[in-house]
Amino acid sequence: MDRENFITTLNIGGKDYSAIRIGDEKNGIPHHLLQGERRDGMVIDGAAIKPFPWSGVTKDEKYAYAYFPLSDVEPVELIATKYRFDALSLVGMIAHGLREADESFLDLEYGYFPLHRILILDGDKIVLLPPDLGSIISIARLSSRSDSGLGLSRGRVEKGYSLIHQMGEMLYYSASGIFPYSDSTIRKSGMSALPLSWYTDELDSSTSLFIDGILSSNERTMRDIAGNRRSNDNLAWFLSKAAVLSWNLPKRSEDERKEKVDKARGRDEYILLMDKAGKKAKRKEFWRIRGGIIITVAVLAIFLLSILFSVLKENFKRPASAGMSENETIAYIYSSQNSLDAASLNEAAKKDLPQTMEVTNLFINKQTRLAYESFDPFVPADRWVLDGKPEVMEGSFIYGVILEEIERVEDDTFIATGIWLTPFSYDEEDGAAPAEGKSAVYSYRIRQRFDFQWARRGWYEVVDSAIESYEKLGYEEVATYPRKTLLPSQ
Repeated sequence: MDRENFITTLNIGGKDYSAIRIGDEKNGIPHHLLQGERRDGMVIDGAAIKPFPWSGVTKDEKYAYAYFPLSDVEPVELIATKYRFDALSLVGMIAHGLREADESFLDLEYGYFPLHRILILDGDKIVLLPPDLGSIISIARLSSRSDSGLGLSRGRVEKGYSLIHQMGEMLYYSASGIFPYSDSTIRKSGMSALPLSWYTDELDSSTSLFIDGILSSNERTMRDIAGNRRSNDNLAWFLSKAAVLSWNLPKRSEDERKEKVDKARGRDEYILLMDKAGKKAKRKEFWRIRGGIIITVAVLAIFLLSILFSVLKENFKRPASAGMSENETIAYIYSSQNSLDAASLNEAAKKDLPQTMEVTNLFINKQTRLAYESFDPFVPADRWVLDGKPEVMEGSFIYGVILEEIERVEDDTFIATGIWLTPFSYDEEDGAAPAEGKSAVYSYRIRQRFDFQWARRGWYEVVDSAIESYEKLGYEEVATYPRKTLLPSQ
C-alpha cells in the first residue's frame, strides 16, 4: 500500500484525532462491522501491556479512515529505516504482545498476524490493533493479506511455528530492507530466503545466522520447536533466543534502504541465482497448471528412462491393439489410462497422446510411494464410482476415465466423450487445497479426437489426437481414513 498520508490527523467534531487511512472510500465497509462494542487494542511498552482504544471510522470524498485519540503512531515498516537501530527490541515487543494475547484477539490470517494491525507508538512502543478494526482494514483495502509480502513463504510452515517464522521475517526485513519472500520469483521457485549477509554485512554474525536459521528450518525442525503448543505460546522460544542477540545496525533513510537493496540485487551471484530461480519457477508453474507431480530429478530420470526404454522396445513388437477396430483401440487406450499403464498407453499411437505426460507423472508418483512408503496411493476412478464413491485411505489420489460414447465423425476420425476424474484442476484459477482429512476429486466431461490410419504392418494406429473440449462438472472432497502404521519391532 502507498504509505503517503497513511497516518494523518483529522478534526472530527472540533477535536483532533490520529487516523489511519484504511482504503478508498468507494470500497465501502459492511455496516455490521461498525456496530457493537469496540474492542481495545494493545500497547506494549517493554513487558507492560496497556489498552489502546479506537474511536470509530470516518471518510472523506476520497478515503476511509479509522481514528483514535491523538497519538504519535507510525507504520511498523519503519523498522527497516527510521527505527532500524531498535528493531530487535520492537520485534521483541510484538512477540511479547502476541504471546500474551488470546486466540480471539490474534484472529490470525493464514497463520500470520497482519502488518496492518501493527503500529509503532512514540518511537519505542508497539501497538497491536484489535481484530474488529483489522477486519475493517482488510475489507476497506479489498485484501486479506498484508501488502508487504509477509507470510508469502517458500512453502509449508508448520502451524505452531508460523509466528516464530513471522518474527524471523520481520527481523530479516529490518536488517535487509526487503521481506524474504516478497520477490515472486523466490516464492514461485520454492527457494528458501536468500542469506541475510547478501543484503548487509553490518549485522552481528550470530544474529544473522539465527534469522537465517528460522527461515530455513525444515518441517521436522519446526515440529520439534513447536510441539503441540499454540503458535503464540511458541513465541517464548523466540523471545528466549532473541534476548541474548546483538543488534548493531544504524537507522537509515528510505533512499538508503532502496540503494542497499538495489546493490544486493546487482551482485553477480544474485543475478545468476535469480536467473536459475526464474527458470525453475516457470517449470513449476507449468507443472502446476498441468497438474503434474514434481518429484526429485534423480527418481524422475530413472523412471522416465525406464519407461522410454520399454516403449522403444515395444515398438518392435506387435502391439496388443493389433487386430482391434478403431472403437476397440480407443477403449484400449482408456483402459491403459485407467490403470496408469504408461507403457501400454501409446501402443496404438504413432506419437504421444495428450494424456501421456499426465499418466506418466502419476505412474511415477505411484511407484515412488510404493518404493519408499510401501503404499499404493492410486485409486482407479471407474472402480471408485462403481463402488459408490467410498472413503479412501489418506494420501490416496483418484484418477481415471469413465467412457461414455465413441462417435465416428469422418472416415478415419472419431470423437470419444467421457468423464475424467483427477486429483488436480485443469484450470489455473481453480485448485484450492482440500480440507484436512479430505482428498480432492475434480470431474470434467472431455471430448477427445482420434485420427486413425491403416499401418503398413497390418493394423489401425492413431496418427493424431487432441482434446477438443472440456467442461468442468464438479469438485468433491472425499473423506479419508487413516493409514495403518506398522510399528518397528522392539
